Amino acid sequence: MRTWDQRAESGYMKDAEDKYETLSKAIVDGGIQKLSPEHQNEITEMFSIWNLRHYYRKNPIPDQKLNGVLDQEPKYTKDQQECLEKHHIGFIKEGAIVPGRDITGVRIQLHMFDLKKRFKDGSWGIVRSDKGDFLVPDNFNKGILPVSPRICLVFECDNMNIDSQDVAQINRWAVESSTDYYFAKDLSACPITDSSPPQD
Repeated sequence: MRTWDQRAESGYMKDAEDKYETLSKAIVDGGIQKLSPEHQNEITEMFSIWNLRHYYRKNPIPDQKLNGVLDQEPKYTKDQQECLEKHHIGFIKEGAIVPGRDITGVRIQLHMFDLKKRFKDGSWGIVRSDKGDFLVPDNFNKGILPVSPRICLVFECDNMNIDSQDVAQINRWAVESSTDYYFAKDLSACPITDSSPPQD
């Protein structure tokens, strides 16, 4: 019942996640204060994957029958299919059916390329909260990527520190963007309205 294939999961997605993990740790530790063009690309990839995975989780592609293709041997057992997929080898299931997760893995990658083109003329900024934590939604339809309770990355924004009023605005966007859930280290420390400052 997976939404995308193993090639995507352990291939380009894992590569983007590993690079972003290294970058985000360096930002939190203070080792990176200014984002290089390479960092910008890594952030855009992670933002794209995060949101595209959410979209396809909500809108999965069903298995597709190949029209005009005869259903011929060989037929693969479930174990054989899993083994082929593990080694990034595509296959057609019985009945000339292509698994929807294979199509999704390619679609996400292609859409990621498109998003990288759209984001290439802008830049991400490191935004730190002086007071109040950021919420993390299940997706963000604005160019915002939470990093830690007090740090997020914002597209087309300079590096800056913001107050609880601005944090509340970002958190309102997070709530509006989420479809199933949002979370935080401590929800009581996350302002959502201007009149409810975070607790210390």
